[in-house]
Amino acid sequence: MGSGMKRKHLHAFMVLAGLEAFAASVWLFLIPSDGKNAVMWGFSWQRLLLIGIGIFLGVACLTGWYLSNHRNRFLEQVTNMMQCKAVRTVVLIACGLLVMVLLIPQVSWGQRYAVIVRLRPLLVWWALINLEWYLATGNDLSTQWAQVKKGISSLGSKSGLGIIFGLVALVVLYIASLNFYPLGVREDYWYETGVPILLWQVLICLCAAGLFDRWVTRFRVSFHNRKTDHFLFVGLFLFFGLLWGFANNQPGYFNPHPPLPNDEMIPNSDASLFDLQGQSALVGLGLDAGTPLDRPFYPTFLAMLHAVIGQNYGRIMAAQAFLFATLPAVLYLIFAELDIRKVGVFSAAMVGLWGINVITANHLISTSTPKLMMTEFPLAVTIVWVLYIGLRWLNSQSHRPQWSLVLGACLALAAYIRYSALLLLPVWVLGGLIKFQFRWKPSTRTIGLMMAGFLLFTAPWYLRNISAGQRVTLPFSGKVSFVLRTRYEPSEAQEKPSSSWQDNQSMVDEAATGREAGEEEDDEWKDESAIPFTLWFPTHLIHNLMSSLLVLPTSLENANLETTINLGGEIWNIFWVGELPWLRLFLFLFQGLLVLIGVFHLYRIHPAFSVVMVLSFGAILTANAFGRSSGGRYLVPVNWLVLILYGIGLVSLVWRLPVRHPSPTAAPKHHAIHWRELLATAVVLTVMGTSPVLFEVLTRSMIRDPLQEASLETVSDYLIPEQAEAVEAFMTQKKAGSIGGFAFHMNQTDDLSDLDRIPKQYRAKQSYPYLYFNLVTSEGFSVVLFPYSGAININNQDRVVVLGCKMPGGVMAHDLWVIGENGAEQYLAEPGFETCDALVPEDW
Repeated sequence: MGSGMKRKHLHAFMVLAGLEAFAASVWLFLIPSDGKNAVMWGFSWQRLLLIGIGIFLGVACLTGWYLSNHRNRFLEQVTNMMQCKAVRTVVLIACGLLVMVLLIPQVSWGQRYAVIVRLRPLLVWWALINLEWYLATGNDLSTQWAQVKKGISSLGSKSGLGIIFGLVALVVLYIASLNFYPLGVREDYWYETGVPILLWQVLICLCAAGLFDRWVTRFRVSFHNRKTDHFLFVGLFLFFGLLWGFANNQPGYFNPHPPLPNDEMIPNSDASLFDLQGQSALVGLGLDAGTPLDRPFYPTFLAMLHAVIGQNYGRIMAAQAFLFATLPAVLYLIFAELDIRKVGVFSAAMVGLWGINVITANHLISTSTPKLMMTEFPLAVTIVWVLYIGLRWLNSQSHRPQWSLVLGACLALAAYIRYSALLLLPVWVLGGLIKFQFRWKPSTRTIGLMMAGFLLFTAPWYLRNISAGQRVTLPFSGKVSFVLRTRYEPSEAQEKPSSSWQDNQSMVDEAATGREAGEEEDDEWKDESAIPFTLWFPTHLIHNLMSSLLVLPTSLENANLETTINLGGEIWNIFWVGELPWLRLFLFLFQGLLVLIGVFHLYRIHPAFSVVMVLSFGAILTANAFGRSSGGRYLVPVNWLVLILYGIGLVSLVWRLPVRHPSPTAAPKHHAIHWRELLATAVVLTVMGTSPVLFEVLTRSMIRDPLQEASLETVSDYLIPEQAEAVEAFMTQKKAGSIGGFAFHMNQTDDLSDLDRIPKQYRAKQSYPYLYFNLVTSEGFSVVLFPYSGAININNQDRVVVLGCKMPGGVMAHDLWVIGENGAEQYLAEPGFETCDALVPEDW
């Protein structure tokens, strides 16, 4: 027999496998049965079949043991097969895949729950004997344990002081959370912690990294020509794209349950406004109905999806989630660039499963997901591309100036998606200084090119805003002035929104107010300035840091996400005061320690990139703290970076990672400037920055006179004389008027309390159901409330004419006409609404 396998080991393996098979049959026998499907002894025929398979496997293993005792040739054949490298590799892969399946909580299998419960005993048996087979035929376990001990001792000797300091910082952070959290729970923009990844999901990712490492080692996979990296990138993108795209989109605040009259899911609040900003271009009015808009790229992206897929919200969000799956796929490319591909697979798998958790938790935690029309997840995707392009730029040994232009343009795109990304610009300026070892001449040149790329990408849309009526100011200054005005000035110095009809035709006028989605103020503004800056800034910053670290596992239960959140509900509650139970505190400190280990390892591998990654994380959290917002969806752009650093720390304890990337900060050789290449890059970046403008021009040229059929005059031909007289009489009232436009996001509701733009005086006067929808006009966006409870045929992009009473933010409809190809269909409000004075309070 071979040296790797002794006779007594083989006999012990076969006996143990046989006994475990009988144990699996007993396990199957003890699972509660369903009497409705009983065939014999209270069991169904499927259960009897599985029990029979377990008994047969046990008998087969014991028979093999008997034959190996009495027939040497049989023993030799079995031994040779078990020690074959190919067989051992297949066995290990089968074991790893089975363990990954078995780690998934049974409740997560949904309708297949009963089948998995009954198959689990045999699956456990198969995974167990595979693992025993693998361990019995080699010394991998001892080798792996030696590697772990070596990694821990090496880390302690080289980074021990830094890790101790970091652990003290984690303790200080926790103590600070105990003191600051109670002060911030009543803040306006204070939300829940980040959506966590679960421990069993981390173990699955570790199995995936192990199988990848074994695959690379066993088949000697080559990465020299990068084709394999590109193949894996595409594979990860498709896998997680389909996984995210088909994931169940849970209803939440920004995508409520499918309402009447169409029983289709619709965007709400900020999501609704982003959608309207894009959809207004599809009806020929330009982005945001042609008004100044500081963030055009995400609305343009949504409009393009609508143009290709249509108006079905579920399909639109499935397509968006599929495209956003580049986030985990690009992570693999980043670590392939660092030559630590095991970490790339582990990180991609973790972020991919975390994305599923984010989608699943939409109804549990105030967050932003790949399946919401919100800007936080698009910023996360943009940041991962910025990190990849920036890493390639840092690693380049010949300074090609066009890459500095491209990096600056990517930073401008990030700022166009969310303003907090503006702080990434100084972070990458520092990266340029590190790249050139703080030598002023090459540093100045590359920083200047980076700024030029930023301005080239920004200029086209900025000029469009100027032509649309925006004052000549610094780009992106609208949001900054809005924050300063509404969150820093005393409340008596703030001007409340105007309540006139014309001022409220446009929900967003950034030239005048700097507002965008999510920036509408409540009717009763709070005196936030009563809390000093020195108190609320650290409060929000501590909340952001603590909440970001809580994306890591904080419990040991093998349960699905909803059960985990319910068991630790005090953590994922908006009113949580920062206190952790002892077990969760231990896990928080231990896994925070793994994050610190990841930071130190990344610094040893690539100092410049590690500094940029950590500062990017801190920059976004700091920007959020200055904006007085924290937790929940505000963390999504960067809290996945915690998972990446955590992955580096964990994998470094299991596998040996390289100490330093080849010359990451060596002085790059200056490449001769080819002005044609530089000019071509500048032109391409300018055209990309012009894409929203070109999209507007294209849609406007395709849709001429979009509102020609949406006015009171156009429906007059369809009115009988009595109706025409009633309309004319109604129009003589003081507050009456008419408006025509395009209807979007229909919602029939009995509860107006969640409609932010409806005055509170009216909310108390409701007495019947309302049809609520957004109206896109040439003047902007309005809200329409229609007291109507019957069936109504109205869909997105339908032309409508509304006759009703003016009110702040829109109109209360008395008559509604839906214009179709065959004419106009009229709907009348519920009885009792005859005059505006009878419905609308006088103080409006």
